[in-house]
Amino acid sequence: KGKQQNTLLWMHCTAMATRRASSVLSSLPSSGALLNRTSRTNAFLHGRCISTGQPKKVNVQSLVEADSGAVGTKFYHLSNTALLVAAPLALFLSPSPLTFPLDLFLGVAFPVHGHIGINYIISDYVPRASRPLARYVLLGATTVTVLGLLKLNLSGPGLTETYKSLWRAEKKEEA
Repeated sequence: KGKQQNTLLWMHCTAMATRRASSVLSSLPSSGALLNRTSRTNAFLHGRCISTGQPKKVNVQSLVEADSGAVGTKFYHLSNTALLVAAPLALFLSPSPLTFPLDLFLGVAFPVHGHIGINYIISDYVPRASRPLARYVLLGATTVTVLGLLKLNLSGPGLTETYKSLWRAEKKEEA
């Protein structure tokens, strides 16, 4: 509910700021003292609801708080759909040369999808004072998981074959 209110507030502020900026921009000179439209808009909107301009860069903080940004949320939803297709496809195609790229994708997508999802849980259930520690521990666990699955995919049988081996009967040696 809080995120929906924030989204509505952001949409309202964006609309208001765009209207204000366009009316001010039409009265400003188009060359000379001011650099470009983006810098003029940012200067006008400074201290208001939002500022327009360059998109935010991905940094360590956005990886730690993966559930707080639009990029993380979008990746979470897209990876959900991709995993629904790629996981059964990898099991169906294994063993074949097409399994290797799917294993690499799954080895990154599963841990990152889980990382973002668990960040939502941390936001909802971990006390505010403990959240930074919990998020950094989660980032460490996600990193180790990605590296472990990468090693399995590059130097081992691969994620799909390892998974399928859990259901294969062991070969009995004849004496």
